[in-house]
Amino acid sequence: MSAAKLFAVSVIAAAMWAGGAAAQSPSAPSGNPPSASPGMTHPQAIDDQDLRRFAAATAKIRIVDREYTKKKDGKSDAERAALSKEEDKENLAAVEGAGLTPALYNAISKAIQDDPALAKKAYEYIYAAPVK
Repeated sequence: MSAAKLFAVSVIAAAMWAGGAAAQSPSAPSGNPPSASPGMTHPQAIDDQDLRRFAAATAKIRIVDREYTKKKDGKSDAERAALSKEEDKENLAAVEGAGLTPALYNAISKAIQDDPALAKKAYEYIYAAPVK
């Protein structure tokens, strides 16, 4: 899983939560129950500890995003591309520093998009998470 893909998912999730839309999004229908197998998009059950880790990583990613948005302002395309690579590294470090793999972070993000109750809980944790 590339840092760029992780960042893209993070930005989508952060944008969703910024407006509180995650808690209100409709649940997507699912045919088969999710699996915890590696590489799957949904873990079967997301435990509270992983959800808290996700929240801590997302809170940090939101800060990194704000910092890099300011840094990129007025820069050339080449400078913005270099800053984006730095930002991706910091986002990956935030995820791994919270004790998650990029695959699990992305799976939790996807599950939150599909489950309004889980989204509400994640939203609460994100805004309560201490950022280091």
